[in-house]
Amino acid sequence: MASSSASRARSSLGRSRSAAGAAGAAGARARSSDPADTRAKLVETARALFAERGIDDVSMREIGRAAGQGNVSALQYHFGDRANLLRAVLEPYNHDVDARRD
Repeated sequence: MASSSASRARSSLGRSRSAAGAAGAAGARARSSDPADTRAKLVETARALFAERGIDDVSMREIGRAAGQGNVSALQYHFGDRANLLRAVLEPYNHDVDARRD
């Protein structure tokens, strides 16, 4: 009888762990589903990493990881390629640069 109780306890514990693991995984994926938020996070992360280490020393995959993206294709989806990501990073400064040129 003791082994039956222990078996039920282990089974119950296994279900609790599975449920907690599933909830944790869902929580980890519960990032903003708004594409504008994702794009902004990727741009800010790229800006910080480029400033810290230089444009050529930061990979697209590294930017995605640092931005908390589980999907390695997120940068390609939002920007297409590295050049478009760089344009997005520099875009807020274009007005000031153009004004100084005039």
